[in-house]
Amino acid sequence: IRAWAFCDGEHWNALQPTAGQFDERVFQGLDFVIAQARARGLQLILVLTDYFPPYGGLQQYVRWSRGLGKDDPVCTEHFYTDTHCHAMFESFCSAVLLRVNMYTGLMYCEDPTIMAWEICNEPRCKRSSGVPSEAMHAWTSKAAAYIHRLDPNHLVTTGTEGFFGPSSPGLLSANPNGCEEEGCDFVRTLMD
Repeated sequence: IRAWAFCDGEHWNALQPTAGQFDERVFQGLDFVIAQARARGLQLILVLTDYFPPYGGLQQYVRWSRGLGKDDPVCTEHFYTDTHCHAMFESFCSAVLLRVNMYTGLMYCEDPTIMAWEICNEPRCKRSSGVPSEAMHAWTSKAAAYIHRLDPNHLVTTGTEGFFGPSSPGLLSANPNGCEEEGCDFVRTLMD
């Protein structure tokens, strides 16, 4: 089962209402979900952030990094080149992966109920942003390495949708309309 392990910013039931600050009540809810999955013999893929803004995600990290309010315009892709955003995300990952579940007594990174960590839901780097798509690939590689240092026992996935990109020009026509502008390159991602 794939489930969110994040909600950032000024949202109802945000796990991380402000950078590096966590709502213990929401964390306990995630503990409960993991414990219940464990009791039922299910495995989870826990998503650590999102490209899209409804639950904070990458845009919220950019807002925090640049001191922007919730209504200020943000280019999500700036996340990929902002080292302060990367540091905040790594801090978040540490808090999640090293958390001790109040119901099971296990750190998340040691819980076999968790099958995998998904770095980001549907990351993309739109060409119109002016940020090179290589920045997204570099960040997902860096994030995966960081997560593996904390937790060498679980799988890590990028969360990309599998669009073809410049590394496989013969397959671009297999993409849904307009996806070649999303800056994703499934084959390139697999090369890392």
